[in-house]
Amino acid sequence: MSNWLTTKQMSERHDIQEAILKNWANLGYITSSRINDQLFLDDESLDAYLEAHKRLGLEAGYLSKIVEEKKLERDFIISKYDDLLYVLRTQTTCKPLYEIIIRELSALILHPVTRDIFYSISTGESVAKVADRHRITYGKTLQMYNSILKGLKLKKIYWLLIESVLSMLVFYPWQTIIRI
Repeated sequence: MSNWLTTKQMSERHDIQEAILKNWANLGYITSSRINDQLFLDDESLDAYLEAHKRLGLEAGYLSKIVEEKKLERDFIISKYDDLLYVLRTQTTCKPLYEIIIRELSALILHPVTRDIFYSISTGESVAKVADRHRITYGKTLQMYNSILKGLKLKKIYWLLIESVLSMLVFYPWQTIIRI
């Protein structure tokens, strides 16, 4: 016969944190039932779950450590991309500066169609729309754009320039970098 206990009772009985028990119940590792706002756990189900892991050499304390390690791992991954997320969130600040840079680079291109292709694609217009406007194929438009990048020697310089400007915005966002 099943013995149903609250998460608090189960936590005290097995010396496992309530949060971990709730997570296991949510993941379906142990049988649970909710009556009103109270979560009840099946003691036999928890015993079976713990027994299965003991056979694998894992004890309840070890499982708690694994959960904590995974939380730390999650936090580390999130913090690793925090700067990138900041740049993405401040995109509205960076976009006008990026457009100024692209406009200046476009001025170096003498042919008007080539200049428009470079400017339009670099500022986010779809390749298909640019190709249709100039009545050339999608593939030819991409080929021309890549050729323009090579011609301006931008494969490396372009990204270094953008990266340096973005890093200035990230580290000095309170200062005006370019005044028009």
